[in-house]
Amino acid sequence: MRRPVKLTIPLMIIALILTVYFVDQQETQSDNVIPLNTVDSVIQGDSLPLPDVALQRPTVRLTAEPKYIKKDKDGVEYLDYEKMYKTAWAMNDPERAAKTFPELAQGDVQKNKWIYIFQVFIFPKKGDGFIFPSENYDGVWRQWHDNGKLSNLSIYESGRKMGVSKIFYYDGTLLVMEYRTKKIPFTYIYSIPNKIDLRPQYAKEIAEFEKELAKFEKEHGLK
Repeated sequence: MRRPVKLTIPLMIIALILTVYFVDQQETQSDNVIPLNTVDSVIQGDSLPLPDVALQRPTVRLTAEPKYIKKDKDGVEYLDYEKMYKTAWAMNDPERAAKTFPELAQGDVQKNKWIYIFQVFIFPKKGDGFIFPSENYDGVWRQWHDNGKLSNLSIYESGRKMGVSKIFYYDGTLLVMEYRTKKIPFTYIYSIPNKIDLRPQYAKEIAEFEKELAKFEKEHGLK
């Protein structure tokens, strides 16, 4: 009568092992599923969301406090960088502000102007008022004054300015427009200090610049 008992114990052990294995597999699979409102990267105040397989529409869940999160007309959430920056400025404590708002202190300075302004003027105050692209950078590069107005707008090729670039006053008024090519190191298209305005002669180059700018901003979700 003991023989069936000897067979039952190994079977119970095997059954237990299989049960643990399948439960673990189910938990692992559930961890790999993208749930609704998954965290994603945020670009220039808008979201660049991961696709939700179930709804076939972008969703996002941000980890910042609710008061720093807005929703667009489609209900997609995005960070209110300007509000975060103003709160950080009022703290009057750069290190504390950096810890409170890592999205500003560690974010890409080209994704949103308030990220750039935070890293230039609050923490870590790099670039002595300006942050420039890397030596191999290609594309549009923007710089801002601390009031949120553009200070410089340029296109780079391999880390060097090419084509048209613009420099702005603190109030956002155009100050200088420059032009560069591989054959022309530098020339003014427009300059208030030098009383130069050659914009009609460079209409084609300016149009190409605006087209390239619009294309870059659309591709990267920038504003």
